[in-house]
Amino acid sequence: MNKLEKNVKILMNKFKDNEIIKRYAKVIISDKDFYDYISSKIGVDRHYEVIFGIKNDGKIIVARQDNYPEGIFRIPSGGGNINEDVESALFREVEEELGYSIIDYWLIGIIEYEIIYMDKCFSFFSFCFIIT
Repeated sequence: MNKLEKNVKILMNKFKDNEIIKRYAKVIISDKDFYDYISSKIGVDRHYEVIFGIKNDGKIIVARQDNYPEGIFRIPSGGGNINEDVESALFREVEEELGYSIIDYWLIGIIEYEIIYMDKCFSFFSFCFIIT
């Protein structure tokens, strides 16, 4: 069992009373340059991402960057470093992206992506949280 699999097991145990959404997505890429670009990032400086919706009075806050087209928003996210556990990445990314300190958090979903180009393949995970 690798470090990321151990992290998944720890998180699933910690949030076992929550209904955690688990999804698997097979992504087949036909453009070699795009596959090479993605695979140069994943496994080199990150293995997963943390996605964090901020709950405020029953609403989820979304973010916008100056370079986004008008009307485009996103739920904030950031990459987890190779030797970083998921919860540490969550706290670090929330601070980096929003300058916000987490009071509480809940894991609500895990998405595993199998990214394929011809006979090449790698996995990537998204860990989805709600934070306050």
